[in-house]
Amino acid sequence: SVGGMGINLVNRTFTHETGHYFNLYHPFQNLMFGLLPASSGCPSFLAPNGDEVDDTPPVAAATQNTSLSCFTPGSINTCNQDNPDEPDMIENYMDYQFGYCTNIFTNGQKARMDATLMNDRRTLWSKENLIATGVLDTAYHPMCAPIADFHPSSYYVCVGDAVTFYDNSYNGVVENRTWSFPGGTASSTTDPNPSVTYAAAGTYDVTLTVNNATGSDSKTKTALIHVIDPSNNPYVPLVEGFETGLNSNWYTINDNGNGWQVSDTASATGTKSIRILNFSGNAPNSIDAFCSNGYNLNSLTTAVPLKLKFKYAYAGKVIPGSLGLTENDTAYDKLKILVSTNCGRTWVQKWSKMNEALQTAAAPTQNSFKPTANDWRADSVNIHIYLSQHQTNFQFKFEFQSNGGNNIYIDDINIDNGTYTGMNEFSRDMIDMNIFPNPMNNSSTLSFNLPEDNFTTIDVYDVLGNKVLTLDNKLLNAGIHYYQLSRNDFNASGSYFIRITSGEFSFVKQFMVE
Repeated sequence: SVGGMGINLVNRTFTHETGHYFNLYHPFQNLMFGLLPASSGCPSFLAPNGDEVDDTPPVAAATQNTSLSCFTPGSINTCNQDNPDEPDMIENYMDYQFGYCTNIFTNGQKARMDATLMNDRRTLWSKENLIATGVLDTAYHPMCAPIADFHPSSYYVCVGDAVTFYDNSYNGVVENRTWSFPGGTASSTTDPNPSVTYAAAGTYDVTLTVNNATGSDSKTKTALIHVIDPSNNPYVPLVEGFETGLNSNWYTINDNGNGWQVSDTASATGTKSIRILNFSGNAPNSIDAFCSNGYNLNSLTTAVPLKLKFKYAYAGKVIPGSLGLTENDTAYDKLKILVSTNCGRTWVQKWSKMNEALQTAAAPTQNSFKPTANDWRADSVNIHIYLSQHQTNFQFKFEFQSNGGNNIYIDDINIDNGTYTGMNEFSRDMIDMNIFPNPMNNSSTLSFNLPEDNFTTIDVYDVLGNKVLTLDNKLLNAGIHYYQLSRNDFNASGSYFIRITSGEFSFVKQFMVE
């Protein structure tokens, strides 16, 4: 603590008090004759200098929040005696707004802190003091062994495209390094920043080994690079409820701490969802991504707008206050949805919510959030422009940025507008396409009514777009047809799709296998 006040993200107490340590005053402070406290922070004839920093506008009194929301920068002006007259800099670390509302030191404050370091606080860095206090040890010590670390220029790449890797090893000078890229072709295995291409779609590990005369270290990052083949992307519709866990159409990127994981703790439907346990164990500003592989949208027509639909649940985290301004502070986080059409090389943000706007629960909580049925909210993102472009490589991701808040859950991700290629004349309702019972336990029956004689193919696909079986492939007469589905035909539980292609028309229906 600092002065009896707790150090946490919400209050930014440590940042504020460090400013004082380096000779910064509050923007609402003022001294008459440079000695006696003035009644107001606004400049006057007897107290013209305020906080003694030229680029921090004067503030009449401490800015204190009246709710959990931040004041809008530029919305308050308590002093009009300054020239030019500028609004209060309420987002300055040296004012008294909640910590999550403050975000700036000015150049003038920086210069004042630099001057303090050169004078009153010079002992922090002067060589003679560091030697005298034993901080700077002038005795000889052997070289430290390096600790391996690295990062890629992108976590996603198209087949045949290059990704660059950067050696971020630390703790000691790297004299030798060796990279290992299983499945990839590297420009070098010893350069600090090699370029690598991958010839096949998949998920790949990368290993870096570094050493010097003192020692060596090796680091492997599993499932680090995700390679997409746009020519082989599965078709939508996409229906994901996580009932069978994560399949190969999904992958996660964890920025240390807790990342996205499938959980049976809570769900909007079924028994599972995907979540981040953010209540504890995640550093502020850590970003965790939950990404799809590429999808081909050309199985749908443009007749009906296409949306990415999903459900989510979230609550803020109540943190005991330590400034005395309110009984409690609340930390909130941020969720974004981004879209890519070039294998993740670039992303476009399509949806974003943060703070109270993200919250679905009735109120923040001091406990680790577990949603009830009433805490789930359905939302959607309009992605019709990508359908109108006949996009064959549509990719999206959920990106969660922690700000020290609470847990978040996502369920029931869906991309479907109900209109499939060739359905300009007939709909699923018109052919009365049904599967019963649905979900299937031991067996189910497919029924449909063809309006005319036609050559017809009936295929079953899994959610990855892989064909599981063909029920029929021949000329069928107009009328009602029945086909039996057996549980023995399916290796795993989960979502499947039946596709009936009759002449130039196609009809698709989803069903579940338990």
